[in-house]
Amino acid sequence: MFVLSLLELSSKVVAKCLIGGRYRHLNVNLEASLSDLILCEVTKFVPDLSSKVKIVPGLEFNVSRYDCHIDGVYSHFFEEPSLHNVESFIVHWEENFEVPEDPNDERKGYRTDIVQFLKMYLRVNTLQNLKHLNLRYCYKLPDDWIEQLGELLLNLVSFSPDYMKNLKGIHHLKNLQMVSLHRSSFQSPEQLKDLFGVPNLRVLDVSNSTGFFEILLLCEGTFQNLRFVDCLGSDITETQLRELVGRHPSLESIALLELLGNRIVRGFKEDEFLKIMMKVTQKCPPLGGEQNQVTKCLIPYFKRFFPDQSMKNIIKNLDPKSPLFIEQRWAAQTISRYFPDK
Repeated sequence: MFVLSLLELSSKVVAKCLIGGRYRHLNVNLEASLSDLILCEVTKFVPDLSSKVKIVPGLEFNVSRYDCHIDGVYSHFFEEPSLHNVESFIVHWEENFEVPEDPNDERKGYRTDIVQFLKMYLRVNTLQNLKHLNLRYCYKLPDDWIEQLGELLLNLVSFSPDYMKNLKGIHHLKNLQMVSLHRSSFQSPEQLKDLFGVPNLRVLDVSNSTGFFEILLLCEGTFQNLRFVDCLGSDITETQLRELVGRHPSLESIALLELLGNRIVRGFKEDEFLKIMMKVTQKCPPLGGEQNQVTKCLIPYFKRFFPDQSMKNIIKNLDPKSPLFIEQRWAAQTISRYFPDK
């Protein structure tokens, strides 16, 4: 049975007390793993920008996972990422990231200078050691922006840009192992071919993207070390799936939830799926609300196998004699924790 660790339970209590200002008279320095857990719990208390939380001094944070746009959380601890040894950096597009295309003629429009933004916010040694970069809603990027990132972020392991239309230059990020392309769209092999130049790519997430597999299979090349592909909400067809598997014998697992048109439903193994979700939750601190990727996977599962039932009724009516009882109960309780109205 999956249970929360003592550290996770403690972080929930600390987050609540922190917001209540109970540590204002302390001067305690927190290690990175605990800082990240507490900050994650703090964000659950402020699900939208209409709620403002002022965190008063008392606990000194050393965060390794830094979100530039933490909803409703305001503190000098989080306003200065250069103060922390950040390994994971999340950037949300804002107008102040933009610079003129031509400094001498602003009428030519603006572009997003993500490289200058990173240099401004992070220390040189942090940039060199940054492992995870998540870019959300970043638009108007120059043609060579990924190549510039490759020169700046020498040890980047995970790269997650949203709404991508071109991956030109991604082979310059030589140490990448995971690429996430949520809500992206591709129309020609020229936009994708450089992805085959990433030698150690193991995880590919193209959730809610269109045209990716059609274009990918038009390209020459294979991923020698690819282990997992997430096709959640994508437009992959059964024919494309078979060809993808045939080209990549290294593949171990493919996620096929919520496919457009629900084309593929055979071969789904409940026990393996639920156990994978449990492992993910144990290894990765879950985010709250709409950002919780595990619950996004679990909700469609219950909609398919327990249609038109609330989580409360599902938990109540689960068969204790079922070989999946423990896993299903954990999954239903996980959804109820983050989405109590389900």
